[in-house]
Amino acid sequence: MPKETFLRLPEQKQETVMRAAIGEFMRCGFEKANVGTIAKNAEIAKGSIYQYFENKEELFRYALEWAVRFFATEYGQQYSRSVTDLFEFFRESAEPMMRQIQTEYELAVFVQEVFLGHYNNVARDLTEVMLRSVDGIMLGMIRQGKENGSIRCDISDELLVKFMEGASMRLKEDILRRAKEEGNSAFQNGFAEYETEMNALIELLKNGMGAKE
Repeated sequence: MPKETFLRLPEQKQETVMRAAIGEFMRCGFEKANVGTIAKNAEIAKGSIYQYFENKEELFRYALEWAVRFFATEYGQQYSRSVTDLFEFFRESAEPMMRQIQTEYELAVFVQEVFLGHYNNVARDLTEVMLRSVDGIMLGMIRQGKENGSIRCDISDELLVKFMEGASMRLKEDILRRAKEEGNSAFQNGFAEYETEMNALIELLKNGMGAKE
C-alpha cells in the first residue's frame, strides 16, 4: 500500500503518478524502470516517489491495483449484465479488452501483461490471484452448465476450466500481440475479423465441452 502522503494527494495528481509509473514499466520492464524517469514524467521530485511508496515494487503493485480499479470504475457497466453462459463469457471477456485497448492503450496492455505472467518476477502472487478469480467464475458457470444440460458431465470441472483457460489465454495473447504491434490504432476499424475467429473458436469449444444432443 502507498504511504499516507500519497493517499492525501488530489485524485488527479495520484492518477498522473500512476500513469507515469505504468508508462515506464510498459516501456522498460520492472527491473529497468527508472524511478527518476517516473518522477520526471509525473512532474514531481524524484524524492517524492519515496515519500509516497516504500520502494519500486510497492509502486508497481499499487499501479496494477489502481489500473484494475480504474477499469472497474470506467467500464463497470459493460459487465453489469450477469453472464451465466460459459461460452458467452468467453466472448465478453475479449471484446471489452479490445475496446479498452482503443481508449486506454497503456493501462489495458499493462494489466493484460501482468495477467499473462509477463511480470512474474515481481507479481507472481498477483497473477495467481487474478487467475483464481477468473477460474472461480468459469468453475461456477461450468457447474451450472452441467446442471442445465449444456455442458457434458463426463469430464471433471477442473479439466474443463483448464481447457477453457488455455483457449482464453491464447486469444488474449493474440489480441495483446496485435495491440503491441499497432499501438492505439489496433481495432480502430472494429472487431469484425476477430468476431469471425471468436465465433469459430466458440464452436470448437462447444464441440469439445458441450453436451451432445
